[in-house]
Amino acid sequence: MGVFLSLLLVVGCTETTLSLQQNDSVGVFNEPDIHIEPKMLIMPSVFPGCESDAEFTVSNVGENELEISDITLYVTAPADIIHDEWSTYVAELQIGEQFTVPLWLYASDEADDIATLEVLSNDPDEERALGSVTFPAGVASRTSETFIVEGGKSVDFLFIIDNSCSMWDEQQRLSNNSGLLIDILDAAKTDYRIGIITTDKYDLVGQIITPSTADRKQQFTAQIVQGEDGSSMEQGLLTALLATSAGGDASPGSDLGREDARQAFIWISDEPNRTYPDDTSVWITHFQSLKASPSEVVGWAIVGDPIVGCPTAIEGGDNYVAVATGLGGSWTSICSDDWSGAVTDIASAAGVDLSFELSEVPLAGTMVVYVNGSERSTGWTYDETYNAVVFNISNAPSVDAIVTVEYGYLGDCP
Repeated sequence: MGVFLSLLLVVGCTETTLSLQQNDSVGVFNEPDIHIEPKMLIMPSVFPGCESDAEFTVSNVGENELEISDITLYVTAPADIIHDEWSTYVAELQIGEQFTVPLWLYASDEADDIATLEVLSNDPDEERALGSVTFPAGVASRTSETFIVEGGKSVDFLFIIDNSCSMWDEQQRLSNNSGLLIDILDAAKTDYRIGIITTDKYDLVGQIITPSTADRKQQFTAQIVQGEDGSSMEQGLLTALLATSAGGDASPGSDLGREDARQAFIWISDEPNRTYPDDTSVWITHFQSLKASPSEVVGWAIVGDPIVGCPTAIEGGDNYVAVATGLGGSWTSICSDDWSGAVTDIASAAGVDLSFELSEVPLAGTMVVYVNGSERSTGWTYDETYNAVVFNISNAPSVDAIVTVEYGYLGDCP
């Protein structure tokens, strides 16, 4: 009956065990002599996305039986080098016998991949024998793509105003900045629609405001001030959901849910949303489902500081913040004396390009993004589904900005 030993595979600090089988036959000559081929081999360069292969041969070139006590394969991380984990390697080699350890490589990056085979045996001259194969990394194909940020986007804004008894000052503060928002949207030639609901009713409180509304600043200012007679059980997430559901004033296909327009939600409240479920992913999923691409739905919250609240908001607007940031947006403290920065960010970012589709699929770790020549290391993500660089709303480039994306990609294999 054969005896099984183990082959240890080490990737960085990770180990797996393979099988080795010991033969029953016994040699009767002088000394064994182990030979590993190759001792050191450098293969041709392998480009990212391409494949290669090699193998080690372990032989007994001596005059007695070779007994192998341990065999370990070390590979560099990440483990681009693989082997047949179910192979059985003979733990005793008679004179002239050998076995092979095949290797396969799929290069995922621009780093060299190295496999080292270590064999421990009863060879009196070489108890620890080593062999090494290096797959040098080829340099990935590289490209640079440039985009000019365009204005003139279509955006449907839904403002959700807290109309409970503690919100008079905050409504006035937003009202004081309403003209600024309209001015920025007009300057960017944004094709906007603005509607307003409250945290206790999901019907629009007035007419939809557009660039063609003659008294649009006055209309917006008047609609923002919703008084203090609303419910103290603020449910801004629920009213926004109902307004954008079938039959709602902002439902898909309506004048405030245009198919080709970005959807922007702005929640203003000095208390948290008091509607269940607490799982904010439920709300995010609904709002993102309104558009074909999640990047076409953005959110912003002007609320009490998360967890701690602030002087005019005893409780933090944690759930509003979670939804707004989950939609790629941000939040501003409702206790801030100056909301002009938040209003500027909302108006500027909502009406410009946030997503830039790439022509090739970038290799991980190779992307560098510039805005007007300055590198942006944060404020954007790579969307694998759409193969695009997507800026979050609080870091959106301005109209006419130049966005450059440099990256490596998989080229043609030899």
